[in-house]
Amino acid sequence: NSEDDFVKYVVCTKCYKLYNYKDCIKMVQGEKVSKKCKHVAFPNHLQRQHRKQCGQLLLSKVSSPSGETKFIPFKTYCYRPIKKSIKSLLERKGFEEECEKWRERTTKENAMADVYDGEMWKRFSDPDEHDFFTKKGNYGLMLNVDWFNPYKHVKYSIGAIYLVIMNLPRSERFKPKNIILVGLIPSMAKEPANINSFLEPLVCELKEAWTDGFILKLGNAFKTFGLALLCIGCDIPACRKLCGFLGHAAVKGCSKCEKEFPGRNCGGFDRDLWRSRTNEGHRRQMEEIKRAETIGEKQRLESLYGTRYSVLTELPYVDLIKMSVVDPMHNLFLGTSKLMIKIWKENGYLDHHTFPVLQSRVDSAVVSSDVGKLPTKLESGFDGFTADELKNWTLIYSIYALKGIIPEADLECWRLFVIACTYLCARVITLEDIELADTFLLRFCRRFQRLYTSDRVTPNIHLHGHLKECLQEFGPVYSFWLFSFERYNGLLGDLPNNKKNIECQIMKRFLRDHQVMNFHDQNQVDNDFHELKRLSCDLMNRNTNRGTLNDQLSSDYIPHMMHRSRNFDFQNQKCWMELDYFRFSRKLQPYTLNEEEFRMLKMTYSSLYPTDYHNLLVPQTSWKTTELVYGENLLGSVKSRSHKSSYVSAFWASSDGSIQAPGEMYLKPVPGQIVYFIKHNVFFGDEHYPHVFAKISWFLESDKRDIFGKPVEVWDNVLTKPKGASSFMPVQRTFAKFVHFKFEKNCQKLMAVVPRAYCLRL
Repeated sequence: NSEDDFVKYVVCTKCYKLYNYKDCIKMVQGEKVSKKCKHVAFPNHLQRQHRKQCGQLLLSKVSSPSGETKFIPFKTYCYRPIKKSIKSLLERKGFEEECEKWRERTTKENAMADVYDGEMWKRFSDPDEHDFFTKKGNYGLMLNVDWFNPYKHVKYSIGAIYLVIMNLPRSERFKPKNIILVGLIPSMAKEPANINSFLEPLVCELKEAWTDGFILKLGNAFKTFGLALLCIGCDIPACRKLCGFLGHAAVKGCSKCEKEFPGRNCGGFDRDLWRSRTNEGHRRQMEEIKRAETIGEKQRLESLYGTRYSVLTELPYVDLIKMSVVDPMHNLFLGTSKLMIKIWKENGYLDHHTFPVLQSRVDSAVVSSDVGKLPTKLESGFDGFTADELKNWTLIYSIYALKGIIPEADLECWRLFVIACTYLCARVITLEDIELADTFLLRFCRRFQRLYTSDRVTPNIHLHGHLKECLQEFGPVYSFWLFSFERYNGLLGDLPNNKKNIECQIMKRFLRDHQVMNFHDQNQVDNDFHELKRLSCDLMNRNTNRGTLNDQLSSDYIPHMMHRSRNFDFQNQKCWMELDYFRFSRKLQPYTLNEEEFRMLKMTYSSLYPTDYHNLLVPQTSWKTTELVYGENLLGSVKSRSHKSSYVSAFWASSDGSIQAPGEMYLKPVPGQIVYFIKHNVFFGDEHYPHVFAKISWFLESDKRDIFGKPVEVWDNVLTKPKGASSFMPVQRTFAKFVHFKFEKNCQKLMAVVPRAYCLRL
């Protein structure tokens, strides 16, 4: 019964100590009474009066209308043992196999596509270090803690503790059915400085999972599974509560280095002067703080080191400095993007006169549906923008929309930030890209300080200087940013409740929904139970999102897609015959190419296979469609319903209609529009080999290309007439979709092109 499948701890409302309910009642003169909290904060204090127990009453005595006396906890902490959660996941058909797929993946040299390419995973895979992932059945975990309000008009903050299994493919890792809800921290009258007491049950289980493993019965066999905490991803306040750091008001307020912020001034970007925190030093400081005998001594040491004790250090392998990530979602978009808008408004650059201009420019964008929600509230001053909307605003719309509205100095400062984000938000990132992003971020930080003074530099901007370390440890931002966890908070907050004992209600509902989703995956729902099947499908598809949440796709094929789209050595390659990543969303229709199309297609083949072309037999017949899915990206054409997804750029076309020479392949991707797709078989002797081509019309280059500056490019809004080998392109050559804005300048029709990141999606 899912209602009984979690532990309800009694919480002391004063010191947050946890108790089992049965240990909170005692008999006094034949009557039941509530016990008081026995926790002693400083058991080694020299003065006896400071070694006294907390003494807070744990249970409230209430009488029912029938006269029955009950004892109700003032606050309840709902905790679901992770051993049970892991078992329920492993009982799902195919789950174990999904968790081991990462061992079979291949990656391109120097490309980081997922967490497995980061230094943290490699250390746990190294037989000479942790020697953990060398054994099947050992899983790495990511921990998140965040607070949400389940009520609309009442101040009430519940803390949710989540885990995800990082062994799962990225396309599965953050799905609701695979999330583990560990516990729900009740809303307290005073916000705790740390949440150690709420983490203690989790740490106890993680110790067992690391040392001995969980022995679970699956089917008729017993298997052992090990768990290790690898990544702690939270916003700044939650990270400090979890990992033992002081708040931003502290002199040493950074979780990554020991730079001092006197008077809350976070300026100064000479990174050579930032002395890094270390795991050894952090643990040593915590032990010293833990041994403090008085509250004064404890506070003095905390202030001196910028450190608090964290119960997570009881896990012997944990390195809280490296494992606590700077979340890019909060750091870049909810942090700096939001701050810049605030500054521009305060400086008078954005007001009721300029907001309508911004809105009209944004509305003019031609953008495919997978980008997500468009910013439609600019006229209200960006109020209520979500992280996803701020991300789209930053990467796609802002440079074009802000041109001429904010001063050039401010725009150039902002441009550095946008370019850095463009590198950072790629789904595959190289070590060189990380270095470039870091360089642009530091240049932005220094220019920001010059423009707006060091008083405006926030702890969040200081943390830009540490994002590089996080990517080196965990791979691209899609591996660890918190968009998915933010969604779960919304899902939990929206669950129906009667506003009584709400933490328990949410936990029960969450577990019930997971049971239904497990039925769906296990095919245990009989055909007679139509309603349960419908409910399971609804839950599986609930809150299916566009934008960033829809981009949590498998990372395995992305490096290969990126390589095919950019490799200048495109000739005589078998990859054009491989259709592994294609799915035709519409029925293919037989199509005979006209003479001009047939001539151009043969020219394309002669460019693709120059050494073997004389052995090729190229038929004039093919199969035609208006849209297809490449990887997991929908590509449309001029006459399809997905025509906004027909705008793509590629390293392919030259201005004369031929295919770019290898020497110019890396210089510039050219934008074009897909006219249609064909699936075409070419014959090598007795064998036939399928190819998928896009028929493309390319846009003309403009002499006003750089008037907006990077990353926006201006092209003539005129399509060339097909005239050469570049008119047909293997779909695998597609580099990116692009967003564009149509406008006129000096009676000339132009378009501002904003290329999207590697492999079709941001």
